[in-house]
Amino acid sequence: MTATNKHNEAARLLARLQRLLRAFGAAQCQEDEAARILEAVARVTGIPAGKITGKSRKRPVADARKIAAWQMLQAGHSLPQVGRALHMHHTSVMYSRGAYQDLVSTCPLFRALASASEAAVKASLARAEDAVFK
Repeated sequence: MTATNKHNEAARLLARLQRLLRAFGAAQCQEDEAARILEAVARVTGIPAGKITGKSRKRPVADARKIAAWQMLQAGHSLPQVGRALHMHHTSVMYSRGAYQDLVSTCPLFRALASASEAAVKASLARAEDAVFK
């Protein structure tokens, strides 16, 4: 193998390693952000994060789950990413998105809870961002 070939091979390996590190870093950041969103929604709703990610179909828990899913989607997470964070199938996340929109437009109590959760999520993400850049 010539020096040029060795150099090209090393450059390809370095580029591949950089792509892998970026992908891992981005995935880790998304997981951390999803956890912060989930915790913020749990604080506002008074429902533990473990219950929000659980299988309960009780109205308060399901509503908190809809709010958490919406906030994650608004933060740029994909349907499968939200599904993994909330232990749901991505099609259930799609349903939750529609149900959230319906409830926000028809139920004042849900709208107030969603608004308070949105403010808490924004504050939590801003604090996390501040901590990273200090």
